[in-house]
Amino acid sequence: MCFYRDVTKAPGKKLVHNVKVGCTEGQVMWRFPYGGLRLSFTPPTDDDVTYDVCCVVSVSYCDVTLSLDGGDTLRVIGVLNSSSDRVETCFQWSRHRALSLYVVSLVSQMSLIAGRLDVDYDVRMRSRDMRGAFPLLAMFLTL
Repeated sequence: MCFYRDVTKAPGKKLVHNVKVGCTEGQVMWRFPYGGLRLSFTPPTDDDVTYDVCCVVSVSYCDVTLSLDGGDTLRVIGVLNSSSDRVETCFQWSRHRALSLYVVSLVSQMSLIAGRLDVDYDVRMRSRDMRGAFPLLAMFLTL
């Protein structure tokens, strides 16, 4: 299990924090959200495997917009409000179709004082497809 915490305070700059997640489960905590946060998932193997990535995103004292980042497109999947809102989202990821979770924080005085965003994630192997054939193997990966 991995844990990443960012408490960067930079209210004068719009930043995008890039976090590369290399574990199959863990948590990312972003205190005092300001700007953007991009969570990029790294597969545990180099095989042609599809993964289900599930994230539970919760916020306190901040408003955020959640999107899936496909490299050249952003697809909004939710908006969370400051009153301890949370959402669960799942998407498929592979080497050939890499997606990142992208979070944009809307600036408010409360988010700069007490804001917090948590992302609990779980990555599960869906299939092994070495030659474009149908899925042959599905299993759960843990550390």
